[in-house]
Amino acid sequence: MIYSRRAFINIIAKASLLLCSPVVMSNNKKPMNKINPGIQLYTVRNEIKNDLWLTLKKIADVGFKEIELYMDDNTSLLFGYQPEEFFTRVNDLGLKVIGQHILSGQHGEQPYSLTKGFESLVEILSKYEVPYLTHVWLHPEERKSLNDYKHLAELQNKCGAYCKSANIQLTYHNHDFEFVKMEGEMPYDVMIKNSDPDLLKLEVDFYWMYAAGVDPLIYITQLGNRVEQWHFKDMKKDSTDFIELGLGRINYDEIMKYLKSSDVKHVLIDQDELTMPMEDSLRINLKELNRLLAIMD
Repeated sequence: MIYSRRAFINIIAKASLLLCSPVVMSNNKKPMNKINPGIQLYTVRNEIKNDLWLTLKKIADVGFKEIELYMDDNTSLLFGYQPEEFFTRVNDLGLKVIGQHILSGQHGEQPYSLTKGFESLVEILSKYEVPYLTHVWLHPEERKSLNDYKHLAELQNKCGAYCKSANIQLTYHNHDFEFVKMEGEMPYDVMIKNSDPDLLKLEVDFYWMYAAGVDPLIYITQLGNRVEQWHFKDMKKDSTDFIELGLGRINYDEIMKYLKSSDVKHVLIDQDELTMPMEDSLRINLKELNRLLAIMD
């Protein structure tokens, strides 16, 4: 579903009413922490395969300050480096690792996941003060029914408690499938309802909410302080394809204005496919991200 100007104005109006409610007003009183621009490295995965350290240097040179790591069936933890060397070299570039993406491990052969090698992974992240571990994706076999989401919440609560003991916060990154109703309910809502709000926070990807046809402003306002990370990318004006931030149709200005006093701590570019050479894409994304972050000051 693509929002027209009139529809988007209606969303904003609804958000305004919500923001005037006692619950939301109380949540919005505290000042926002300083946000540094970040990027999920999956955005530049193709370049990383060619030269990890050159890619990270370019990310730092452009002006990004934070990075979030990814891991899939074809990518080793820390890209195959020993933790001490990896984090030392990243820090020397002036970058801070703020999170690690993982899968559940219930499908696939990942050595580190919510169900395999989890304690060892948490130990590594805790030692190097990585604050977030994010469950990023559900294979189709893991999301066939609402019961699957209830079982997922149980697993997330268990893993979230272990993370808490190591000063790490477990979060969940949405796509669009969580907002396709099953048995009359939103799977995302079921997962939220059945997971502990302290043990599982949320990394919200606005693009995927738009792609699913949900009202992002309303949804995020209702989620309140469970949202601690935002992922940004844009949607082409003539299709639902990805495009660099500021070149598409998503009105992030309104999002920033209405959520400027939220509990979000990290805002990152997460563009699944680049539409131009990496360095050009990085510059365009960062320039627009910095402009948006200025709205929140």
